[in-house]
Amino acid sequence: MTERVNVTPAAQRQGPTSYYPAFGIRKKSRTPLKCSVVKEESQAQIREAITEIPSPSRSRARRAKQLQDNNAAQRENAGGCPWDAPEAMEAAKAAAPPAEVAEAKGEATPRAAANVGAESFEVDLAELRIGECIGAGTTAEVFRASWHGTDVAVKKLRGPLPSEFQRELAVLSQFRHPHLVLFMGVSTAGHPKIVSELCEGGTLFRLLHQQKEVPLSWPQRIKVALDTAKGMNFLHRQRLVHRDLKSLNLLLSAKVTDRGVTPWVKVSDFGLSRFLPQCAPSGPCALPHGMMTGGVGTALWMAPEVLTGNSYDEKVDVYSFAIVLYEVLCRWIPFDGSGLEPVSIAVAVTSGRRPDMRCVPTDCPISLCRVMKSCWGHAAAQRPTFDAVLEMLKQAQSA
Repeated sequence: MTERVNVTPAAQRQGPTSYYPAFGIRKKSRTPLKCSVVKEESQAQIREAITEIPSPSRSRARRAKQLQDNNAAQRENAGGCPWDAPEAMEAAKAAAPPAEVAEAKGEATPRAAANVGAESFEVDLAELRIGECIGAGTTAEVFRASWHGTDVAVKKLRGPLPSEFQRELAVLSQFRHPHLVLFMGVSTAGHPKIVSELCEGGTLFRLLHQQKEVPLSWPQRIKVALDTAKGMNFLHRQRLVHRDLKSLNLLLSAKVTDRGVTPWVKVSDFGLSRFLPQCAPSGPCALPHGMMTGGVGTALWMAPEVLTGNSYDEKVDVYSFAIVLYEVLCRWIPFDGSGLEPVSIAVAVTSGRRPDMRCVPTDCPISLCRVMKSCWGHAAAQRPTFDAVLEMLKQAQSA
């Protein structure tokens, strides 16, 4: 049985004031609840991470190649061909998963990144005129800056986080799409910094929950959903799972001040993204437990299979998209006012509970509610692909 939402007066509500707000645990609050993000451990140093922009498995592929070379040298020293004995080949194959062996052999795989040195994108720090801080979080700060007369955003890491840094750098430098934040360069002097386009409109979270005085029409809201789905569909076509899709990571190219402004949304923050392994084209790719990190993301937007630590695939992003769509339709933070702590929300979601549908406006197009409900299906197989989501949203747009 759903619980009634207690509406908090707007004058008493406070929310984050930056791209990366601090999450406080407050009951009946308008700010997101505090959640722990499980990060993958890495022994690499920042300098090593930016020397080369690898695919997520390139370091292991190099180790597999080194093992092959060592086996070859041992066999040659013994007076035979390194691959005369089948056991030598099997030993090398066992050192890495099939996709990594293919990379070691130089074969193309869906997740093989371009071997581009960081120096190709190096930005001289002296050329950047750093301005005010426009966002801050636990792992990074975002500054407004000017580079050769162009306004840019500079994301500065707070500490040594090589795995997140190299993943975001790899994704941004490889992919170009109108609904992905444009990567412009990297500075390796001091704390690593990523230079990207400046999105003047701030986060979608801020527009939806902190600027409620700004009216949004249904065509505007459908446009926001379409832009997000287009960016995510592109990423999934590249076999990339974002794993942290939420309104805080969706940026607006320009400020939306009234119903006459057409929003333009861009997906950002790829620090938790992960390439899917190569699978047979005959069916979906089933990821065994342990191949993808459990508990990654922010709890309010996390799919049930992630919360329970089970194996998962790109459909976790589809669930997160459904929660974002709920925010867009209702301009209400999921489970806000329910009195539930983060752990209780996770238990409720894994038990099948979803955000309160009573918050959906009465004039909301029924087709948008159908899209949202289909995307937050409990089983991943029940959720549509972003290809199908786009088709449904386009039909809603033309209705």
